[in-house]
Amino acid sequence: MNEQRANPNGERDNNPLQEFADALSAGLDGHRTDLKNSTVNLVEGGQVWMNESAARTVTASALQMEDSAAALIQAGSVDGHDSAIALLNTNQATLTDVAALVVIAGQVEATNVRTVALIAGRVEGEVKTIFTPLTAVLTGVGFALTVFGLRRLFGRTKRSR
Repeated sequence: MNEQRANPNGERDNNPLQEFADALSAGLDGHRTDLKNSTVNLVEGGQVWMNESAARTVTASALQMEDSAAALIQAGSVDGHDSAIALLNTNQATLTDVAALVVIAGQVEATNVRTVALIAGRVEGEVKTIFTPLTAVLTGVGFALTVFGLRRLFGRTKRSR
């Protein structure tokens, strides 16, 4: 049942998440949305394929991105290549050469992924994050000390007047 399918360019696609995407897509009447060289605010569909496109919000059972960008993605599975994402929330992600601000996923397979924060159940591959648990704690402590110091400084200034 793990067969290769053609993508909108007619090329054979050996996506390991294809069966998963087909099952999720069946729940949304199998609706497929293809974007090529497009810019849109909202994309909703069972299976969404983006090539050299940009979207503000994407909601899909399965999303395949190539050379694309999205601000907010909510999807069952995501297969991204050479793309940029602000916030990704998914069950399964296969990402290659992707830059993302925040990734929240159950399972991530990554190759050369850069992100500010990654929250995932299982990660395989190469992910570079800015916030590790240690840097997140240190950033929080620094922020708290800054707020505390500013309160004390401005509290004294008010009492002096």
